[in-house]
Amino acid sequence: MKQILVLAGLLIRFVTVFGHRFSIERGRMNSALDFRQTRSLNSRFNEMISILFRFP
Repeated sequence: MKQILVLAGLLIRFVTVFGHRFSIERGRMNSALDFRQTRSLNSRFNEMISILFRFP
């Protein structure tokens, strides 16, 4: 159970870092938009994980 949580945390961190770097590469004009999309993706992923852990 603990390993799954650690894995999920690493995945969330990777998605955040990757999205942030991608937004920087695309340009400063779209960086805020891309960062917002990354954050919404993270919240969706967190919802999926909480649903998974709700059921024993």
